[in-house]
Formats: sequence, C-alpha cells, structure tokens
Amino acid sequence: MTTAEDDFNLIPDIEDAIEYIASHQIEIGIFGEDDSELLMIARVQEYGVEIQVTEAMRNYLHSIGMHLRKETDSINIPERSFMRAGFDTRKEQLINTAEKLLNQAMLLEIEPEVALETIGVQMQTTIQEYLTNVNAPPNHPLTIRRKGSSNPLIDEGRLRSAITYKIRSR
Repeated sequence: MTTAEDDFNLIPDIEDAIEYIASHQIEIGIFGEDDSELLMIARVQEYGVEIQVTEAMRNYLHSIGMHLRKETDSINIPERSFMRAGFDTRKEQLINTAEKLLNQAMLLEIEPEVALETIGVQMQTTIQEYLTNVNAPPNHPLTIRRKGSSNPLIDEGRLRSAITYKIRSR
C-alpha cells in the first residue's frame, strides 16, 4: 500500500538522475573511427607539424608552382588550434550553461539524457563556429589559389562537419 508520502518522495528519482549524470561523460571532437585521413588533417591543424621535404615532394611542389630553395629541408604547417582554442574562448559560457542544465536535471525539471545531449550540441556548435572564423595564421598564397578561399580551416567543409560529440558510459 502506498501512502501520500510515497507519492511525494522524489529522492529515488533524484538519485537516479545524479547516478546517470555521474556515470556518463560527453566527448567532443573528430573521432578516429570516423575518417582516418580527416583525423590526421585535424591533428595537423590543431597542433601544427614540421614535414621533412623529400625529393618527390620537392618535385611535386615545383610542378604546382611552389619553388623551394635547395637548402629548404622542411615545411612548417603552423598550429591553427580549433578544438582547444574554440573551447577556451567560450569556456565560461559553456560551463555556466552546463551547470544550469545539470541542476535542472537533478531537480527533475528535464531528463538527464536531455541535459547531456544539449550540452554536447552546444559544445559541438561552439567549436564549429570557432573553426569557421579562424583566419590566422593565413594560408600560403598557393593554397589560397588552389582552394579559392583564404579560410585556413575550411576547404570543402568536411573538417567542420566532422566535429561531433558522443555521450559514453564511464
């Protein structure tokens, strides 16, 4: 037999919400299983890389109009962080929103799954917007001519659209 007191006891539901939140995490990025070539491009852009010039590379670059000096033995692709910098520029806003949503979930105003999904979407959108607006360091003039655009991180839009999130059990 249930009593009126049982009908108003929300403690088990609150415990369930807290347990769900505590047992899940949100991951944002470009995931390895998605596209290994795109993942490599993302890493190069995020951290930069120094590439050793081979004779084949020197010949290819010469054929497309980029003539390296004989003493050039490496090419530097500069860091254009979009994941770390994108998060850092909106960190306070993201944290405030996450706190509000998680509090709403623990107060049973929204489902905990909805809170985590909403946080994931906001983080994804934030990083995508940041990537779209990155303009420094600029592309090499040859790259700009090849792409037809000066945006260093957008060519076909694959990198931007590959940014996603996942909610995983811990």
